[in-house]
Amino acid sequence: MSKQKNDYIEYSKTQINRAGKDICNGIGNEKENLKIIDYWRELHSHPMHIVYIRLKRFIEEKNKRIKGKKYKSVVSARLKRLTSIKKKIAKKTELARMQDLGGCRLVVSTIKKVYDYSNKYRSHYNHDEYLEEKSKDYIKEPKKSGYRSLHIVLKYKSGTIERYKNKFIEIQFRTHLQHIWATAVETMGIFLHTDIKASDGEDEIKRFFVLVSSLFAIEEKQPVVPGTSDIIDDLVDELIEINQRKKYLERLSSITKVINPINKNIKKNKSKSNLYYLLILNYETQKLQYWTFRLSEEEQANKRYKDIETSIRNNYNIDAVLVRSRDFKTVKSAYPNYFYDIREFVNKVNYYINRGYRK
Repeated sequence: MSKQKNDYIEYSKTQINRAGKDICNGIGNEKENLKIIDYWRELHSHPMHIVYIRLKRFIEEKNKRIKGKKYKSVVSARLKRLTSIKKKIAKKTELARMQDLGGCRLVVSTIKKVYDYSNKYRSHYNHDEYLEEKSKDYIKEPKKSGYRSLHIVLKYKSGTIERYKNKFIEIQFRTHLQHIWATAVETMGIFLHTDIKASDGEDEIKRFFVLVSSLFAIEEKQPVVPGTSDIIDDLVDELIEINQRKKYLERLSSITKVINPINKNIKKNKSKSNLYYLLILNYETQKLQYWTFRLSEEEQANKRYKDIETSIRNNYNIDAVLVRSRDFKTVKSAYPNYFYDIREFVNKVNYYINRGYRK
């Protein structure tokens, strides 16, 4: 049986890669280049949705059994932001070979759960649908920036819809400690206009977060970041010295605010689960706006996302992301940097500075 016309990809990999390079370099037909990039990114939405559903079902029953305030596992999914795509292209990654245009994240409470969940997921997902392309363990081998997480890249092998075939989806498995570290790094980078996680920025701010990452690693009984001590007191002494000069904790505390999100939906969405959330954060006004979309409105959500990205692409004080999540509370847990919610990170570092670990 012949395949339908829309089963085929409309652009060649050469066209896709050229559009990425041109938009990054500010040359060529901008409107056409954005159209190609948006088209290619959207092709990852369906494979990402499949992975998200598998992860969500995988942890749902376990979360139901957790009562009280004990930390629950959090699953989220997102399509990569245009600004992040451009940064990656600038570092010589071809758009057609990018492996995290569609990404899912599972945040759990302990290191043991990271490996238990990742191993169980590998044994349970449908191998007729996905092939594991590669994995990278940044927990056992932290990045020099201090970033720690377990990454698995899957290749979608759908045999029914050609245009989705061979798309890469990345899953990040990380602990809650690793997550609050990454959130604080991203939030600080926003206000300093630098990508600290990619080892950009001043040496002292990078060192500050590297030291905290090693402290968290010791707490989780994992290898410290190369170039740092494995003795807690040594790490804390250096951390205090840097903070006394640069007041990084004070800065982080000052940007930790309670944002009152503004729901911009014209008609209130009555569904309380399985939604798409479009978040728009203005760093100058410190206002967060969001739209909600039902699953049946995926096309509408992607169109609104494209329109907003196009309108803000030259405004570095505004950021947007389209997130798949079960409810707004889970969105806040998965993307606390959009709410400036880094209080837990600040409290944790103060715990070390005040030598609370000696009690």
